[in-house]
Amino acid sequence: MDRNERAAWGPRIRLARVRAGMRQEELAAKAGTTTRTLGSIERGDSVGQASVIGKLIDALGLETSQPALDPEVEVLVAMIGELLQQTPAEARPGVAREIVLLLTTALGAAHQGDTPGASIHQFPAISGTGSETSDGADTDRTQEAADAHHATREDIEREAIELTEEP
Repeated sequence: MDRNERAAWGPRIRLARVRAGMRQEELAAKAGTTTRTLGSIERGDSVGQASVIGKLIDALGLETSQPALDPEVEVLVAMIGELLQQTPAEARPGVAREIVLLLTTALGAAHQGDTPGASIHQFPAISGTGSETSDGADTDRTQEAADAHHATREDIEREAIELTEEP
């Protein structure tokens, strides 16, 4: 496993740990590593040794054959991650939810034949309720996008919350 592959596992490990309802201490103990090492790997501060990554993957029961992200997507994820790092900790869950909803809206529009990004001006404002849009129209493009992906707005918001919950 090369350095880039090990680096790509950090966010996947965190997501799998959170979904499994495990605390960092539990996973670290199960994999025979320290909480500090695990946290560093999950945050992307360190790529971790291949043996440690392997033990974490095994402890979580993950498949190593999961495809890596497209290199262009990895760059975009890193950019978003850097911006989230600069966001105050108490604001991150809300900001992350808005990012997920924005991307879902844009993806739904693209699947409906709209130009990707063309519907972003209709995205619910961060301070809004979700039924109002930045141009004042009483529409909910986010729910339309969720419907296009067979998910409810609540499903998307729940997933965003799970991704941003503190361990």
